Amino acid sequence: MLPWQSGHGRRAAAIAMKLGEAAGLTTDELHHVKLAALLHDIGLLMLPQELIAEPSPFESESYIAVQHHSRLGAQLLEPFAFLREAAVLVAYHHERWDGTGYPYGIRGAFIPVGARILAIADAFDAIRFPLIARRDGRNRIALRILLVASGTQFDPGLVDLLQRILNNSLRD
Repeated sequence: MLPWQSGHGRRAAAIAMKLGEAAGLTTDELHHVKLAALLHDIGLLMLPQELIAEPSPFESESYIAVQHHSRLGAQLLEPFAFLREAAVLVAYHHERWDGTGYPYGIRGAFIPVGARILAIADAFDAIRFPLIARRDGRNRIALRILLVASGTQFDPGLVDLLQRILNNSLRD
């Protein structure tokens, strides 16, 4: 997709699958979450090249344009019957638990659970600390950031569930 995003969809899908399984999603729901995670940023390809060439801070007008990528991605996927459920999750993956997200500004339980899972997986993978070589150290820091945003940006129950998953994996 985009060079600076290499592997992001795959990693987000792996996290989303673990979280979805722990949340008790059905096999069908997990399938749609996985497809959505793999394709969640496809709408970026619809934006002007100068906005997506490399990750960098945006001016306010550019940021508004980038905010449309989730809606654009859903529009690209929706015509394909096997991707319709995933398209819904892609559309809502930047909504926030407190209702201040985009593109629609919905909140809490009105956000599909798969999209809430995808939002957490997307953010968890996007948090990068290149100076920390060990994966468990990076995971701990990423989790702390998610915990700070729990209840505002992210579904607090799902963030708690991710914390339990990570704590169990560190004990194994």
